[in-house]
Amino acid sequence: MILIIGKIVQSNSVILGAQILIKKQFFENLKINLATVSFNIIASYFCYKSYGLIGLTVISALSLIVRYYGLRYYYKKIHVT
Repeated sequence: MILIIGKIVQSNSVILGAQILIKKQFFENLKINLATVSFNIIASYFCYKSYGLIGLTVISALSLIVRYYGLRYYYKKIHVT
């Protein structure tokens, strides 16, 4: 159930990511994705030790949510100017 929430958020992220790429903001998109992957790897390492697979699931969903808000923030930033 936790992962389903993350996947719903991820499906909304695709549209925002595509819009950022259409505006040729490749480096900004890369920074958001690298930050998300870094967060996921580091947090997963620590959560797996403490909570096992449930910890990995929660961190994966949280990473997708963080990515969505990063893309949303940048999308609004480039469309306001």
